[in-house]
Amino acid sequence: MLKRSLVILVVIIAIPAFAKNGDTPEQIIRQKHVKLMEKIKSIEATTLKSWIENKKKFILLDVREPNELNTFKITAENRMEISRGVVDFRFHQMVPDKEALVVVACSHGWRSAAVTDLLSEYGYKNIYNLKDGIFAWINAGYRVANFYGTFELKDFKSTL
Repeated sequence: MLKRSLVILVVIIAIPAFAKNGDTPEQIIRQKHVKLMEKIKSIEATTLKSWIENKKKFILLDVREPNELNTFKITAENRMEISRGVVDFRFHQMVPDKEALVVVACSHGWRSAAVTDLLSEYGYKNIYNLKDGIFAWINAGYRVANFYGTFELKDFKSTL
């Protein structure tokens, strides 16, 4: 009986937070993202475009996965690719300057928001998230590039 009670207790403790208030995991993720966006600094695609055109000195850190990087990229002078899963371990080695100006980008801006927060916690002072990610860049009509060259995507929609 004690063993069965312990199992029941463990199951009750282990029930995810979304089960308590009826929220789905997707809703919880969105709520966390909203809170995170209030905490971090972000820039719009128009600002990033201006920085690139005016040759402002900054690092564009793309935290998408390698298979995503093959589809299209934002062209910037000082561009760096480090997957979200390893940015914790690699970024400080590649960019030891805590004052460096960095824009973090991913597809929708969710992973980049988490990385922006993480790097801020690590003491980096000038870290910005690309709000709504590279898809916002594309939807603003700006060009992207891949191994075929540079191009503009018209009527781009994402199902994510």
